[in-house]
Amino acid sequence: YWVDADLYGGSASVVATVDPAGNVHYAKVDVSGVDLAKIPLAVQRLGFPLGGKLNVGGKLDMGANPEKDADGDLKIEVKNMSVGPGTLKPYAALIGKLEVPSIDLGTLSGEIPVKQGKGTLQNLKLDGKDVQAALAGDVYVRGKLPLSRLDLDGWFQPMPALLQREKTIQSALDLADSLTALGNGPSLAKAKDEEGHYWFSLKGPAQMPIAALARDNGKRAKMKASGPPAPSSKNEKDEGPKG
Repeated sequence: YWVDADLYGGSASVVATVDPAGNVHYAKVDVSGVDLAKIPLAVQRLGFPLGGKLNVGGKLDMGANPEKDADGDLKIEVKNMSVGPGTLKPYAALIGKLEVPSIDLGTLSGEIPVKQGKGTLQNLKLDGKDVQAALAGDVYVRGKLPLSRLDLDGWFQPMPALLQREKTIQSALDLADSLTALGNGPSLAKAKDEEGHYWFSLKGPAQMPIAALARDNGKRAKMKASGPPAPSSKNEKDEGPKG
């Protein structure tokens, strides 16, 4: 497949090799300057405007066995990202009408190098005036890309300026925490660390991952990100008992 087109104020060039069963063998993508605000489906599903200019570049060679051989790199950037104002649609039937104010999300950027069938998120961050966030972890590649598995941890933080300006957001955070404070399930209090970051995990198939709040104030995710402790030196191991 080969696509080269003007798209929503930007451009998109895609080259891909896909077999009849839907397995991707090779893909190269270059998306530049696509205006998210001009994508009608996003607004229709969310119920509020989504702004930003999308840039994506990279390639992926799946090899003979994607789970072991996939190799490539993907870079993503969304500049001047924002949401709102509008009414949130997906959960309207459950929680009723929920107004989303105008929120500055700044720039979303990051990279996913893929080696031997595993992609590792590097510096995937959202740096906005109103909200900041980060996501780290691994993506285990499958030939059918939507079935690739995610093992990700991240955090988000509403900034003080947003909470002071939009009192309803602070009230919603307080309400959500009070509803779960007496139970053993996840709550915002259990997800929040000393720096004000709310930690969460995102796991499962890429086409339908499961998101869950952390229950340990992000301790497990931080330990996982820092890696295993350094092993003792050979000399220390060979010294034997002292005294």
